[in-house]
Amino acid sequence: MYKILVVEDDTTINQVICEFLKESNYSVTPVYDGAEALRQFEEETFDLVILDMMLPSVSGLDVLKEIRKTSQIPVMILTALDDEYTQLVSFNHLISDYVTKPIDMNVIYSVLEKWLRGQKG
Repeated sequence: MYKILVVEDDTTINQVICEFLKESNYSVTPVYDGAEALRQFEEETFDLVILDMMLPSVSGLDVLKEIRKTSQIPVMILTALDDEYTQLVSFNHLISDYVTKPIDMNVIYSVLEKWLRGQKG
């Protein structure tokens, strides 16, 4: 079973994503701020990270930079920020995909499947 770290400070969105992924047979760890995301990432092994950009304590971009120091794990950015600068900076830090809010669970599921299938082979 794939393990996914869901980093989203909006509790409702976090819960919706986690419940959807659990129903799709993924193991999920929900966190609500950047500092906790970094702690969880150091303590556990994940197959993919869903990462919001606007987080309390440590920004999503800083979380991404820290993850990239030690791992090439797929990271999907999920954010309300749809400006070109944020997208370019994210892709320059080797994100796997960039999905804007409002969320569409079918899009999230398709992106996850694409990256996780790629890890199998």
